[in-house]
Amino acid sequence: MPPVPPVMPQATMPPKQGSSLTGILGAILVLAIVICGALYFWSQRAVSPATDTMPTSLEQPKAPSENDQIEADINATDVDNLDAELNAS
Repeated sequence: MPPVPPVMPQATMPPKQGSSLTGILGAILVLAIVICGALYFWSQRAVSPATDTMPTSLEQPKAPSENDQIEADINATDVDNLDAELNAS
């Protein structure tokens, strides 16, 4: 067998110091975007006028609705003689 040359140990890379700084800068950027968005929506809501829910005048009584007319027709229907009419046919 031929002689095998000795293998030299490889130097390991030291950990990067900038990786933690990148995470911190990313978090600050995300927080800045969220804060800017919140301020934008807050300013838009402050600009829009609040709607007044109090009535300015009393509502006038309305004409009978279609439901009232249907109910009046049902009440006027004579259901007592309905069986007699069905049996006669």
